[in-house]
Amino acid sequence: MSIGRFIIEKFNIVLHENISTMVKVCPRCNTANQDSSLYCARCGYPLTQPPSVMQPPVVQQPPPVQQPYGYPQTLPPSQQDAKAFLYLKKGAGQFAGGLVLVLIGLVLLNALQYVPSVRLAAISLVLLVIAVRYMYRGQRLSRLGFKAFSPLGLGYGEGGAGSVLIFVWYTLDLLFVLLSVLASLTSASPSATATLGLYFLVSPLLLVIGTILISIAYLRNGGLYGNGSIKAGSVFVIIGPIIYLLGDIIIGSKLISLPGLLLAAIGFGIVDSGYGNLLRAARPPSQMATPNMALPSQAAPAVNQNVPYPTSTGNIFRDGTAQIYVYSPYQAQVVRAEILGTSMATTNIVPPTLNVGYNNIRVQFALTQGLIPNTPYTIQLYLDNGQVITTQAVYS
Repeated sequence: MSIGRFIIEKFNIVLHENISTMVKVCPRCNTANQDSSLYCARCGYPLTQPPSVMQPPVVQQPPPVQQPYGYPQTLPPSQQDAKAFLYLKKGAGQFAGGLVLVLIGLVLLNALQYVPSVRLAAISLVLLVIAVRYMYRGQRLSRLGFKAFSPLGLGYGEGGAGSVLIFVWYTLDLLFVLLSVLASLTSASPSATATLGLYFLVSPLLLVIGTILISIAYLRNGGLYGNGSIKAGSVFVIIGPIIYLLGDIIIGSKLISLPGLLLAAIGFGIVDSGYGNLLRAARPPSQMATPNMALPSQAAPAVNQNVPYPTSTGNIFRDGTAQIYVYSPYQAQVVRAEILGTSMATTNIVPPTLNVGYNNIRVQFALTQGLIPNTPYTIQLYLDNGQVITTQAVYS
């Protein structure tokens, strides 16, 4: 009896397992069939397929946006950039002032052909010598300004090289003027005449090459920060020396060459104005208030109190840079930043110190994989005083 009962139990188990896998029932003979069967195993009746389980739709990520040179989009200016903006603004202003002095000096010098005057000649030479100081300071400040972007991962070597070539051009041009005056007062030898001709040919080429290089740097930098004045001024800086070269060497007309210098001076003046706008944007009025003013009646906030961000302004770029304009009621150090809902965290924050009021900071995350474009994300800034400031930034 026990052996028979064992066989029956085993048979029932096998039958139950087979039936559990037979989910297709023939409508003609009510026979259970395997799920993969197309026809009934007993009567051959065609079996219908069960409805397939609907898979969730696959979220299609938009194609990557074509990134321009440097950063993928324009960046808002920050306090870290203010030092470079100040140098470049002053450098462009010095170049503009120097070119104006050169232009006035050359106009007076050419007027000596029609109105001979010792006083007029002395004034023109004094103006040309004073312009040396402006040109030197222009190239020095411009090199410092372009160099200040190096810690941010931006290279503007062509800008520094172009500013040096502009100064070399004017040094040779002034030497050419002095030698020309000396040759007119004395009997010039053939070798001296050949030397003057060499200066006459080389110096305008140096000006054109130098202004092209520095204008390329201006165009890149102006495009990075979305400043139209810098980009427009750089175009004038390029066109002016080309007109000067055509008029001075090819055509030989001062009426054409001298307006080229004026156009270049106007271009540097426009660049000066553009960097002035960026400098004001990098230093908003709320940050100009004294950050160290004591608040005696204000009680110390509770530890780990979350400070909300009043207005959501900020951008996260595809290279991992997050530019945030955030309000802080404390003066404290930011020790860590993270994007909520992701594993992205970093300690690379510039500047690391928050002042009381609005602060423009740049946070560098390693990767931005998994972020959806045009979507706001919450960023938390952890301060050294135990507080947490919450803000939002849009991934673009």
